[in-house]
Amino acid sequence: TYTATFTSATATGTAHLTGTLNGTAIGTPATVTFNPGAANAAHTTIAASPASVVADGSTASTLTVRVKDVNDNQVATGGATVVLATDRGTLSSVTDNGDGTFTATVSSNLAGVAHLTGTLNGTAVGHPATITFTNGSPNAAHSTLAVAPGTLVANGASTATVTVSIFDVNDNAFPAGGDTVTVTTDLGSLSSVTDNGNGTYTATFTSATTTGTAHITAKLNGTTIGGCSTVTLVP
Repeated sequence: TYTATFTSATATGTAHLTGTLNGTAIGTPATVTFNPGAANAAHTTIAASPASVVADGSTASTLTVRVKDVNDNQVATGGATVVLATDRGTLSSVTDNGDGTFTATVSSNLAGVAHLTGTLNGTAVGHPATITFTNGSPNAAHSTLAVAPGTLVANGASTATVTVSIFDVNDNAFPAGGDTVTVTTDLGSLSSVTDNGNGTYTATFTSATTTGTAHITAKLNGTTIGGCSTVTLVP
């Protein structure tokens, strides 16, 4: 008999062992199967797909936890206890797929970045994930119109700033310009509208020479923004 020591690799798989006897191949080779080691939280990963979704409260991203051993081999069986957490949005319950992966979904109606963390059998998962929840489309009914100051001297020269702020249907501030915003008044005058490129639009209101109340309204892409703002013109 002849013996040798074989040392495993760090990757799973099947090793095929062959040999020769006096230069001739041995007719019955052997195999050794390398299985994953014990689950290791520090090497376990969380991934989100897609990594960017609309913040509408219903569109979801799927989270996948892949349980790995200390050599980053994926564990092939279920049964571990996986708990997920997020600092933004709502998580579903976690499903054990029985193959070393665990899945859940997350959605949000609040725009921003969600940080997804988890624990594996009570120990923090070493590779968390993020999801970016983006704004929906501009919505006139949820956008706002404001004027400051609200009182001016009726001298034909005093001014106030009119600001239109664009929001989506879930009241997330829209972060970009490019929309068509118009403002009108029934007393006094208004300058042209400036697109500030950040979801806000401004114009300058100039008082009339007569006292009264100016009613200022605005439209977003042709649709009236809910409510109006007023400026009181005093002697």
